[in-house]
Amino acid sequence: MSNKAVSYHVEPSKSSRSKCKKCKEKIEDGVLRIAQSIQDGDKALISYQHTKCFSMPRIINGSSTKGMSVPDFVEEHVADPHGLYDDEDKLAEIIADIESKAPKSEKSSIISEKLATYKRTLDQMEDEDDEGKPSASKKAKTDLEEKARAYAVYNPMKIAELQDVLRWNLGYGTSGKKEVLLMRCIDGHVNGRLARCPVCSQGKLGLSDEDAGDTIKCAGYWDEDLNTKITCTYVVPSGSAPRLKPWYSEEPTEEQKEEMNESTEKQKAIATGKSPDGPPSELIEAAEKLDWPDTSDPSQRKKACELMYEICTSGSVKIDLPEDQKKAKQKIFGLFSTASGALSATDVLKTVVKEFGIASFKAEAKAKQKEALAAGCNCAANAAVLQAFQELSELYFKTGNANAGLSARKVAAAIQGLDFEITVKNVMGLSKGPNKVANIGKSSADKIKEFLSTGNMQKLEEKRMLAA
Repeated sequence: MSNKAVSYHVEPSKSSRSKCKKCKEKIEDGVLRIAQSIQDGDKALISYQHTKCFSMPRIINGSSTKGMSVPDFVEEHVADPHGLYDDEDKLAEIIADIESKAPKSEKSSIISEKLATYKRTLDQMEDEDDEGKPSASKKAKTDLEEKARAYAVYNPMKIAELQDVLRWNLGYGTSGKKEVLLMRCIDGHVNGRLARCPVCSQGKLGLSDEDAGDTIKCAGYWDEDLNTKITCTYVVPSGSAPRLKPWYSEEPTEEQKEEMNESTEKQKAIATGKSPDGPPSELIEAAEKLDWPDTSDPSQRKKACELMYEICTSGSVKIDLPEDQKKAKQKIFGLFSTASGALSATDVLKTVVKEFGIASFKAEAKAKQKEALAAGCNCAANAAVLQAFQELSELYFKTGNANAGLSARKVAAAIQGLDFEITVKNVMGLSKGPNKVANIGKSSADKIKEFLSTGNMQKLEEKRMLAA
């Protein structure tokens, strides 16, 4: 086994060719960077990070850095071949950049501070009650008072009891310290339990620990067919997240549990443009009037397919079948090949509606998805472009190209973070030059420009056709 030695040094970047290992952005010429050199026998591997991206390692060459201050670490382990430390201001800048990362315990302290605020508010409400002023038992007038009252309900509970409450309300994570579990219970008690993601429709929403639940994020979901994790860009303020009620602070009955599951499935169906209650009555009536053949006879299935296609595409309520007529009929015909016996017209209709959804429902779901994306976008005007890349990413995953799916998702995340509107005039500047945005290259910028100019994207259309 070879002995690996790690060393660090700080220097101004000698060109604009190197990339930061942490943020993946280019390190511009002259900008300070910290180089990490790993010597493995005759081989040396060097990587670079911006000073602000660099984090002090826990262990260096077998020795722990626990308890070591950043100034001591810099003095002992970060070499200065260019004499930068001779300038006290420059040395202070390097140390400040490394110290700028919040310690991991900061998340916990933010949650603790928020819970302490609830406790102080509760104490104040109880003091006012003692003085004959508005009673804490009366309806709270502010969100803070409501959360303070919820704090009084859940704070006495043990970890196992809090975990039970979260399980009863479906979808909530039950791992973490008591203060994290307590924060989740208070949020749900006041606002209602979190629904499924309105963007990807499958992912579970969760409170962000980094800001003590002020932000709600989608964790994505595991696609069983693709055997891969599908990520999602949905991030919104807590007040904008979709909620379901009631919230159960006591164990629900079996009937209530069933209602919750049905409510969740209905919400998922609506988010994907499916009909949660099955085919509309207009289509059912049309199917019942058909001169329907015996589909157990293979020679009659083509006729059945033609009849079903007709009612799915000719009435005021249309099924979202592939635009290509031949492909659409092939999809319907495929339903008969998996059946063991005869299928009625209404049975086939129900399967077609479940599989493809109602066109008008899907259009409405897409509009709501755009609204949800706009709520989590730093610039709401970019929601349409974000939605296009979100869909492109999903289609890449569905057609088996996970790498391209991840790349498109990174572009979507980059668009989401922009605080200005992308236009035809400024879009190419996102891929190069001083305004270069991480994860947006020329190819992605070209696609964005195409979408802004035409309202569509050729690559997106290709993937839609392939996935249909």
